[in-house]
Amino acid sequence: MPPVLPEILLLADDPNPEAPSILANSLWLNIEQHSTGPGKSGTIQSPVFDKIPVMTLDVADRQACALCYGRFLLHVDQHLPGGIDDQVLQWFLGTGKNEVSALSADAWDVLTFVLLYLTVHGALTATTILRGLVYPAWRLSASANSEQQGESLAIFLGAANNLCDILLLRDAAGTDGYGTRGFT
Repeated sequence: MPPVLPEILLLADDPNPEAPSILANSLWLNIEQHSTGPGKSGTIQSPVFDKIPVMTLDVADRQACALCYGRFLLHVDQHLPGGIDDQVLQWFLGTGKNEVSALSADAWDVLTFVLLYLTVHGALTATTILRGLVYPAWRLSASANSEQQGESLAIFLGAANNLCDILLLRDAAGTDGYGTRGFT
């Protein structure tokens, strides 16, 4: 599988509500025919999250794109016998570590929405997000000296704190756009 799939970005403009499912099914068939094992493609890709804010300036449109991408990943999760949770954690702790720590604040808004969507629907666990994103951000921040602390570290730490707050502290029916009502 290529590292970036343009079809995923095109989901944002596809008016068909079944487009995420159709793409997930199509990609799954391609993986089954051309690989020795499913799920090795880096399903969550930060380049997607970087491009959505550039493509769409309106926050509501970004959330619509994030919801579409979340639905796509939920369909991918349903194809894998063990789901995507462990693979997402391994990506966060491996190659994704540097990618997510460099995301812009706008890209983090998109990623946060997708992660929460997947968590609400059971594809990801809160533990995966805490172990894969929150705890590493805290460790990085605690070990950084003043020369290492920059805007990207501040954004990463802020995003990690926001995820922790939403997952562990907020009422599920919040009115900030991250309540579970927005994920149905």
